[in-house]
Amino acid sequence: MQQRCYSYRVPDTATEMVPFCRPGDDITVCPVDKVELNKHVVLYKHVVLCDLEETRCLVRYLAGETATHWVVEQCNPRGRISLNKSEWPTVKKICGVKFNQAAPGNRAIPPLG
Repeated sequence: MQQRCYSYRVPDTATEMVPFCRPGDDITVCPVDKVELNKHVVLYKHVVLCDLEETRCLVRYLAGETATHWVVEQCNPRGRISLNKSEWPTVKKICGVKFNQAAPGNRAIPPLG
């Protein structure tokens, strides 16, 4: 069975990875590509609150890993933290970012004239 790439929209409140991606941008991940160190990734965890279930994700730079933790970096504010692999068991490689020109803090170039 062939798996396809899929995208996530960066939430309006997620500013930790500016300038790599901004709120409103679309992050595309490839479920079959091998995750590499020193690349941007999406980390996932499954959360159950009362009767509600959801998947949460983070966009981060994968700086390293140990047997039990992912070592990740964020841009804004700059920092490095460790995330427990048992809490964040799934990591996918980012294969593209679609910049949303209408998003706050966009990269749009004003029209000439």
